[in-house]
Amino acid sequence: PGSPMAKAAGTELLILHGSQTGTAEALSESLAATASERGVSVRCLSMDEYEVAELPTEPLVVFFASTTGEGEVPDPMRHFWRFLLRKDLPAASLAAMSYATFGLGDSSYPKFNYAAKRLHRRLAMLGATPLGSCGLGDEQDGRGIEEAYAHWEERFWPALAHQLGRELQPARLATACPAPRYTVAQLVSAPRGLASEAEGTAAEGAAAAAPPSARRPWSAAVLRNERLTRDGQPREVRHLELDLCGSGIDYAPGDAIAVQPRNPPAAVDALLYTLGVADPHARLCVTPNSPLWRAWLGAHDT
Repeated sequence: PGSPMAKAAGTELLILHGSQTGTAEALSESLAATASERGVSVRCLSMDEYEVAELPTEPLVVFFASTTGEGEVPDPMRHFWRFLLRKDLPAASLAAMSYATFGLGDSSYPKFNYAAKRLHRRLAMLGATPLGSCGLGDEQDGRGIEEAYAHWEERFWPALAHQLGRELQPARLATACPAPRYTVAQLVSAPRGLASEAEGTAAEGAAAAAPPSARRPWSAAVLRNERLTRDGQPREVRHLELDLCGSGIDYAPGDAIAVQPRNPPAAVDALLYTLGVADPHARLCVTPNSPLWRAWLGAHDT
């Protein structure tokens, strides 16, 4: 494996994202795909996949940062942000780096886009050179985050070309499907950690006693579902009240809630048909193709 300097020299652009619900990740991957089409060699990683100590060796970085709760950084950004806040970092430690920042937030919260704003300022304090002002995506805009992102991206490409010292190739429509992010395989037998039907029945009591989690979601009844936006508006905002009695779930104002949807049977049938799976009760294993994510899932397999 090469040194961090060799890695930086082999890539013109590094894109890092701190995403809580996947929107920042999707935008970063879209920018990376367009950069590649325009002839720019690019890497795109989550902030928790990147070794932050290598940041001083990177010449050009784009950061996507979402804001959660009351101005907090998203979970994948926590370690990265704590490192940047270290008091022993030299003031010019990022002097060799130029950067651009785009934030994803909601202006209905007082600390709008706090994570991206603080990141943008901190990078400048450490000597990095901004390519422009920090982009501020707002969920409250008519087209959501995309409205501010379109304006930010329009300014980004000329700044990138100037930084690289050459003209970029014109953007073009993709002529081939992108590399798959996941591998789907049908299982002949249950994988490790997945109980058989009989074993699952025996373990139901223990699972019910366990606290709710992403793998053991709480089935909550909807007590109230009221639309807040007027009819005809492009975006729909609703007020929901859920029954959490007996769940043991604690929350505070500003917390985010993750909802596990129930897919329509017709959509499930269409997916199985596309995958070539005849048995609707077949067990499928969906594996991320990123080796770092596979390692993370292995470490958190419960």
